[in-house]
Amino acid sequence: MTISSPPTTFFEGEPYHIEDAADSLTVSLYVPDSFDPNAQPADVVDIQKDRLRVHVRGEPTDRLKGWLFAAIDELKSLYLLHRDAKTGFRVLSLHLVKVARNEFEGMPAFPLLFSSGFDTPAPLPKTASLEDMDAHSVYLLGDFLLVRLRAAQRALDMYERAAQRGSIKACLKLAAWYHIGKEAQPAIPVSRDAKKALDYHIQAADLGHAEACLHVSYSLVPPTESPDADETKGVPSVTTTSPTPKDYVQAIRYCDKVRDICDAHKLGTSDLARMALWRAGNLLRDGANEASTTPANVTRAFEAFDTLATTCNDPLAMWTVAIYHIWGFGTPQNVEKGVALLRTARAADPALGMPPGLQGLNDDDDNDDVALDILIQVEAEARKSTESTDPGKILDVEGLIRVTRQIITQAGGSEHVQETIQAALDQVAAVKVHTIGAGAAAAAVAVAKPIEATTTTTTAARKKGRKSKRAKTLSPTVELAMGATVLAAVGLAVWMWVKTRRAHA
Repeated sequence: MTISSPPTTFFEGEPYHIEDAADSLTVSLYVPDSFDPNAQPADVVDIQKDRLRVHVRGEPTDRLKGWLFAAIDELKSLYLLHRDAKTGFRVLSLHLVKVARNEFEGMPAFPLLFSSGFDTPAPLPKTASLEDMDAHSVYLLGDFLLVRLRAAQRALDMYERAAQRGSIKACLKLAAWYHIGKEAQPAIPVSRDAKKALDYHIQAADLGHAEACLHVSYSLVPPTESPDADETKGVPSVTTTSPTPKDYVQAIRYCDKVRDICDAHKLGTSDLARMALWRAGNLLRDGANEASTTPANVTRAFEAFDTLATTCNDPLAMWTVAIYHIWGFGTPQNVEKGVALLRTARAADPALGMPPGLQGLNDDDDNDDVALDILIQVEAEARKSTESTDPGKILDVEGLIRVTRQIITQAGGSEHVQETIQAALDQVAAVKVHTIGAGAAAAAVAVAKPIEATTTTTTAARKKGRKSKRAKTLSPTVELAMGATVLAAVGLAVWMWVKTRRAHA
């Protein structure tokens, strides 16, 4: 297992975890591999009867610092350094043995670790600055005051202090309060303020909270109203109105940060990472202001969707990547690979229909497979004809579809292709297949809407949609004549290939 320096907080934003047992208390936190209180004086684990302090060498503030909620047996208490079995990170575990207050009372419970600052004995003075307590413990003290004492205003003061000193949980609490406001919940001591809510979410995101990053991304570029848009993959609850102008660049940056945080915590492609990939892919695909659909961003969009398809086997991601391969958008054009992915996606999720750009391929719903087989061979033959004059050019998919339809039409329908294709090909007049530039490819993919997967509808509705799609053609930038000889070669290749395919079926 590869070992690396761990984050300073757990994934949800807490610097430490507490396990409160009947007779002891265990406090756990990540520490660097180099942490060694026995050999390094600047690495500190100070366990006292009523106080506790942990400091990691080189860090500006203490990880743990405060006056314990109840006294412990400092002689029996100890610490242990070990590896987390799942991540390989080094963990410092503090085993604190409880002490009964007297012979008539049992062991005390610890609703929180500290009740006051390291140099400020309990009970906590209302005027205490708590500079001698770590930020997360200040946040927990605020929670205690809110829940146990119903002191919302004092809790607010604690949350604000903790947030100023870098507590992720305090930032999230304040963001939630300003998002809801006392207008909706009278127990909240602040008025609704969308800008402050976003500011606190941004602070939590910058401190390393993955879900806050995703929230910020959606706040900077709010979700669309369309039910078929990228938000169908599931997102956290966010406001649909942003207090700031749309900023695609920063929205994409925070999506990337989600993945970085998940990687840092060794979570792999977690749910949040998948959502961030979808989000980034769509933002890069759509583009705006500085995040325009440049070739680099188009490639990044493809890579985001492709990562989802390959690492998560997500059917909709495969469906989307198939369109990118077929149109040559963000990746070299490869119709055969795109069709293979399209078939895999539709087999995994039968609700996925043919992409809108391919719905004009065949009128027979039950024979899409045959039409796709022919399309592959048409593209292969057309590619041979263009490589000598326009190597690497993107073939116009609309032109490939027209040739495929002519083959099927002259054969009397896709169900008759095996018997009549060669005869039909001999009668087809010269046709044209175009090569197009990257801009036209982008336009084609925009028409296809790779993320907006269509679901299977009635035959009549699908045929109606296909007719309208066939009426739309792209303006080619380079034309290439494909004469009867090339078309006949296409037909022969298709004939031989279909026979072989059927023989092995």
